[in-house]
Amino acid sequence: MNNKTVLLEEEGTQRKKWYSTSSSELILYMGALDASNKFDAERCLILLTSHDRLDLAVAYGVDNEEDFIGTEMEFGEGFLGKLANEDSARVINNPDSLKKGGNDLEEVICSGSLIFSHILFQNEMLGLVVVCRDSGRPDFTETELDEFIGYVNQFAISLGSQKLVNLRTEELNRTKEKLQMTNAKMKENLQVRKAALAKVKKQKQLIENKKDELARRNDEIVRINTELEEKRLKAERSERKARELIENVNQGIVIVQDGLIKYANPHFIKVTRMDIEELTDSEFISLFDEQAAEKIIMSFREVLRQGEKTRKIYHLTMKRADGEQMNVEIGFSIINYQDDLAFLIYLHDTTERDELQDKLAKAQKLESIGQLAAGIAHEINTPTQFVSDNVRFFEDAFQDIAGLLQSYQSLLEKLEQEGNCCKEVDNIRKQCEEVDIEYLLEDVPAALEQSLDGLRKVAKIVKSMKDFAHSSGGSNTQVDLNKVIATTTTLARNEYKYVSDLELDLTDEIPLVFCDPDKLNQVILNMLVNAAHAIEDVVGDKPGEKGKITISSGHDDKYVIVNISDTGTGIPEEIRSRIFDPFFTTKEVGKGSGQGLAISHKIIVEEYGGEIGIDSEEGSGSTFTIKLPVDNGED
Repeated sequence: MNNKTVLLEEEGTQRKKWYSTSSSELILYMGALDASNKFDAERCLILLTSHDRLDLAVAYGVDNEEDFIGTEMEFGEGFLGKLANEDSARVINNPDSLKKGGNDLEEVICSGSLIFSHILFQNEMLGLVVVCRDSGRPDFTETELDEFIGYVNQFAISLGSQKLVNLRTEELNRTKEKLQMTNAKMKENLQVRKAALAKVKKQKQLIENKKDELARRNDEIVRINTELEEKRLKAERSERKARELIENVNQGIVIVQDGLIKYANPHFIKVTRMDIEELTDSEFISLFDEQAAEKIIMSFREVLRQGEKTRKIYHLTMKRADGEQMNVEIGFSIINYQDDLAFLIYLHDTTERDELQDKLAKAQKLESIGQLAAGIAHEINTPTQFVSDNVRFFEDAFQDIAGLLQSYQSLLEKLEQEGNCCKEVDNIRKQCEEVDIEYLLEDVPAALEQSLDGLRKVAKIVKSMKDFAHSSGGSNTQVDLNKVIATTTTLARNEYKYVSDLELDLTDEIPLVFCDPDKLNQVILNMLVNAAHAIEDVVGDKPGEKGKITISSGHDDKYVIVNISDTGTGIPEEIRSRIFDPFFTTKEVGKGSGQGLAISHKIIVEEYGGEIGIDSEEGSGSTFTIKLPVDNGED
């Protein structure tokens, strides 16, 4: 591999470094640079395993790092060797206490705080990454440790992938050297053969001059045969190399001609769990259900029409030999196979990945429900409090009314017995004035209405919670987006009410969409929480000041459209293209995982064929637009 000269410049500093290195070394140095910047560390050490020891590959941030590069150390010996033997990554806030008779390298590591993690790729330990802060700097936290482990895992994939590429390149170079030696030997044999033929020709000329023409023709035949043999060997080598690559690639590859499977590589046979005899000359679309088969046929036609310009990836469901369903990503291209057109199909099994993403989405929903629990309790407590007060009021009022009614009963009894009731009438009149019968008659109905209103609010909140928490079982159905919005905004009120007012502008009787209501609840909740956080960053701790969230719905001939607007901070133009990337977040640690918008984008775009867009102005707020296809009742 040729070395490349790269200019590395750290943002915000004057440091520049010309670094001539291979691809693997560049990955190591860039990994150390990124780790130092990302985790605000002064130094980053990367050590690679070599047989039974560790070699220091990068010492970023260490003075005279060239003096330390290549330092070897045994596992379990010295400070760094002991870190390599640790079972898992962790934070060490006082590394000086663990250094015993340290060498020069250990002395320059740090005296403050460090994090380390093993570089693991395909169950193999490739090495160790250590980032260090000087004393006087803040200690690393467990949250930073979790982020650091994730970062090292991503770095391990890059380093491990490059390692596999280097191994394959070395194998190819060795094969090339063997072929060159074979070719040289063939040329040597050819020269010997040509010399022998020349000798025979000379002898023949001496013996029989009349056969000169025959000898020349024989030489020409030998030359042609030699060229044909070289071409045949070259073609065989190319074919063998291509076949080895196809058969060993970790992706299903199928050649389909006239709708029939003509070739399937081992990985395709493995994921479909079929025998090669069953697959050969079977219909490719028979592996899919009717809807997926129709999409494949339309894709074949599109590939034939557009040729090599088509590079679409299709997400489909197919059947294994045992009838089990599997999720796959499929791509198509046109090739020439046995002197006729055929389709080369690339297939990737995404079943496990999709299951993990679904589990992540469900886990995030459970997390969201947990976060809302305290708010729901607060929302329920307020109406139930005044219901309780009114009930106590009813109890006191009833006692007064009961006493008055007893007095009336006594009066009636006296009237019947004596016919003289002036004293009793005066007592009753006095008692009526004490209990203020007119007040009771006026306010008791109002108190009853207030209690009923409180109970209705409680019922609405509880019903929204039940609608949100009730699982659809992962199945799609006809969904009213207005109902989803109403349920989620009622449930999540405690998330936004302290920082923002909510305005709903929902179009009546919008068309239904065919989706999983659980997933749409999650999308609306993610958007609503993001909007509240953006407004909170603006209003801060300003008492009485609130922003505004507006949710509107509408539709056209093809889509049901939802707009979610906020008066928050807005999104800077330079990061708008990354907001739907997994784990990308601008929120502080502990406030956001970077998964909300990524999951929303996957649900709306990849699963339901919709669209999700952003219109934002920094400092003025953002508007997210969601479009979902109208369910027209067709299969």
